[in-house]
Amino acid sequence: MTRGSRRGPARLAVAALAAISALPLVGGPPVAAATPTDLFISEYVEGPGFDQAIEIYNGTGGTISLLGAMYRLDFYLDGSTTPGSAIELSGSIPAGGVYVVAHPQASPAILAVANQISTLVTFDGNDAVILSSAVSGGPIDIFGQVGVDPGPSGWGMVGVTTADQTLRRKPTVTAGRTGSGVFDPSLEWVAYEAGVYSGLGSHPVGGGDPVSAGGVVDAIVTVPTSAACLELSTTSIEFGAVALGSSDVPAAPTIGVTNCSGSTGLVYARGTDATGLSAAWDLVDSAETCAGALGMDAYHLRLAGPGTVQLSTENKSIGTIAAGATTNQTARIDTACPGSTGAGTTMTFEILFLATEG
Repeated sequence: MTRGSRRGPARLAVAALAAISALPLVGGPPVAAATPTDLFISEYVEGPGFDQAIEIYNGTGGTISLLGAMYRLDFYLDGSTTPGSAIELSGSIPAGGVYVVAHPQASPAILAVANQISTLVTFDGNDAVILSSAVSGGPIDIFGQVGVDPGPSGWGMVGVTTADQTLRRKPTVTAGRTGSGVFDPSLEWVAYEAGVYSGLGSHPVGGGDPVSAGGVVDAIVTVPTSAACLELSTTSIEFGAVALGSSDVPAAPTIGVTNCSGSTGLVYARGTDATGLSAAWDLVDSAETCAGALGMDAYHLRLAGPGTVQLSTENKSIGTIAAGATTNQTARIDTACPGSTGAGTTMTFEILFLATEG
C-alpha cells in the first residue's frame, strides 16, 4: 500500500479543499461466473401509473420454450399466501435473451421491448412475485416474501426498495432466489429511480469484481486563505486500496475539523465529480449505485462524523461546531458497482469544506 505524505495542521480557512487523486486501477481478469441452469428474474419495474414490468433472463446457453404452461408468473398481493393473479408465459427465450412482461398501458419505452402484455401486471412494491417452472416442479425465483406485507415502502431500506423504483439484478447473480426468508433486495439488486427503463430488454451477467482490481488513493488537503477560520488536522488523507465493488472504505486518518473562530460555526461540505483523462467515474447522489453500463463505476462519497452525510456537488450540512471545538470527519468511498475492471483509469475528486459563523 502506498502511503500518502503527512504534513502539519492546516489553518486559515472558510474553505478547505481536499484534492484526491487515484493511481491507475489495474484490473485483473473477471471472476468466472457460474452458468445459469434456469431462467430468473433480471429486472423489476415498479414505476408511476401502469409502468409495471418483469424481465426474465435466459443464461442457460440454449433456447428455452415457454409453451405448454412450462413457465408462469404468480403475483401474491398485500401479504397473501395465495396468488391473486397468474400469467402463463408463451413463446421462447433465446440463449442470452430476455423476456419482458408488462401492462398494456405502460409507457412506450416499456412496451417497445415487451414480449407479452397483460392487464394482470398490476403489482405494487409490497406484492411478492414468483417465477415457477413446470420442469422444476416449483418456484425458480422468488421476489419479495410470500405471506408478508412490508407496507407501502416495500421491502428493503432507503436507496434500495421494491416500491417506486426500477431494480436490476446484479451481473454476478446467476440463479434465482428460492428461499422463503426475509427479503433484502440490496443483496442481489441495483436500484434506479422510478422511470428509468434504459436497461429493460437486455441483461449483462458474469464479470463480477475483478480478482486483482484496486487502487491506492492519496489525498492532499490544502487550505486557501479566507476571512473565517477552520483548522484541519491533516493535509493528507489516505484511502488505501479501494477495490471495485467494495463498500465504505474509510480514510486513515480522519480529518479533524476545528472551529478556530470566536463563535459557533456551521460547517458544510460538498464533493466534485470525477475529472481526469479517461476517468470513468461518476459522483452519485441518488438511489443509483451503479452507472448505466459496464465499464463505468458509480461511487458514493461520504463524510462520517457525528452523522453520515452523502456528498454531492451541492453543499451539505455536516454539523454545528462551537468556538474552539473539533469534530472528526472520516471520508468514505463506496464503489458499489460490480462488473468493471477500471483498468487504466485515473480517478480524481475533491471535498470542499465551508464554514459560516452562526
